[in-house]
Amino acid sequence: MEKVTDDHIVVTGFGAITPLGSNSRETWNAVLSGQCGICPPAGMKADETPCLRSALVEDLRASDLGIGRKDARFMRKSGLMLLKASQDAFLDARLDELPVPAEQTGFFAGTGAVDAGEQDLLPALPGSLDPQGELSHTRFFADAYRAIHPLWPLSILNNIAFCQTAIRLNVRGENAVFSPYNDAGAQAVLEGVRTLRQERARAVVVSGVSEAATPFSMARATNSGLPIAAGASRDAPCRPFSNRASGTVLGEGAGALVLERRTHALMRGVGFHARISGYGDACIPDSEGCGPTVEAVRRSMEAALVSARRNFEDMDVLIAHGDGTEADHNEIAALNALFDRSQKGPRVFYPKAALGNLLAGAPLVDAVLAMFMISEGRIPHTLNVDAAGSRIHLPVVRGCPLEASVKRIMINSRGPGGQTASLILEGCK
Repeated sequence: MEKVTDDHIVVTGFGAITPLGSNSRETWNAVLSGQCGICPPAGMKADETPCLRSALVEDLRASDLGIGRKDARFMRKSGLMLLKASQDAFLDARLDELPVPAEQTGFFAGTGAVDAGEQDLLPALPGSLDPQGELSHTRFFADAYRAIHPLWPLSILNNIAFCQTAIRLNVRGENAVFSPYNDAGAQAVLEGVRTLRQERARAVVVSGVSEAATPFSMARATNSGLPIAAGASRDAPCRPFSNRASGTVLGEGAGALVLERRTHALMRGVGFHARISGYGDACIPDSEGCGPTVEAVRRSMEAALVSARRNFEDMDVLIAHGDGTEADHNEIAALNALFDRSQKGPRVFYPKAALGNLLAGAPLVDAVLAMFMISEGRIPHTLNVDAAGSRIHLPVVRGCPLEASVKRIMINSRGPGGQTASLILEGCK
């Protein structure tokens, strides 16, 4: 049986790329100042409503990451975001200067689907048209498909970008990809923690990346039970925990952490930003709506508290999932149940109103924001708070950032299939 150690799991490096910043510091500063990264589609003015909106990562080029045109063909946008965040975390942990053997460095990531690009399929179009100019599936599958580049299927495998990132970081240890939605990023963290506790690696990179926000990803999310806000308003495009919410707003981005056992980090001569002290998960689909039941959300939070040996009142901040869907009501009920039981609870912040729903990237970006809260003693204010309709008993930070001593933060993540996961980060003395 593999050895399990109680040595603290600490964060020695982190990185992020979001609609509000090309790195973690830029993202933190923008969130802290109350900026919103959600915008209308290209070519549409900000005051034109209603319309589909999303939060996009702009100006991310493969060449800036040292990737040539050939490899860039298979990385796609989500792959570039994954590489950028993971590489930043890798460098922040000084794994380039004080390396860990490649075979003892693990890599776990939460990812989503990768869509085909129009440019990849267009060569097959002329041969797929019938005499009347209509698309013929028979013609496509009979011969026209041969015009598509034979390696094209590789570009829509979500683990291709994962493998490319591992190659560039020279990571060869234990690894796995989790998908497709928010809980996948949290599961990557949980697997990284378990791997370190069981001494199957000396360091692990844990990452999460969103899908590229496209009509394809929006349709896929809706079909999976994650409704997209079809008429997002100009002044408040995303309204988590609101009775006026009409769905979620997709965002693009990625976050990454480097995790190590505390004793190993000290031996390597590096500092650490925080520690992962608790985690829990559950899966009970709500038969009357999308996402997990109240019981599932409550169980994941309670399991995280038990593993951290903490009570709910010990939490200073709760970064709620809050994505603007009907499933928010179940998270509200679970939070209120824990709060009513303890009569004291954390302040609440939820970033999706500013960043959009980063899917598998969300819990990792939340963790990055959490470490800034701990180190700087400030809690960002939440955008688009519906004071009359949210029904959250806990105090939501709004209006302006709050200066406070922040030692412990819980992060919630949900998936439309009923999955839910909770993480607890604590400051290191």
